[in-house]
Amino acid sequence: MRCEAEPNNLGRECTSGLEPCQQTRPESIILEVKVTVKFFGPERRPPRTLTLPDGATLADLRKMLGVNGVRFAIGTEYATGNPRLRDGDVVSVIPPVGGG
Repeated sequence: MRCEAEPNNLGRECTSGLEPCQQTRPESIILEVKVTVKFFGPERRPPRTLTLPDGATLADLRKMLGVNGVRFAIGTEYATGNPRLRDGDVVSVIPPVGGG
């Protein structure tokens, strides 16, 4: 069990003195995240579900996919920066759009 007041206290009693001590089972610790990747435009293909280590970021996914010059959306919002991916995220790979 893990004491919420002492996050690294795995398998021992809570010694923080804070009551109530909320505990969770070790099985609830996430060691990986699964994300669904959808591709659009000329590279369109069936969605893929990928497993990444917990703490993986959008840059890690970009490297894994080997894609450059595209934008990403997480859910329904364009991603900015290098956000951390969460279990269950749906990531869209969106190529540049041209026209005129």
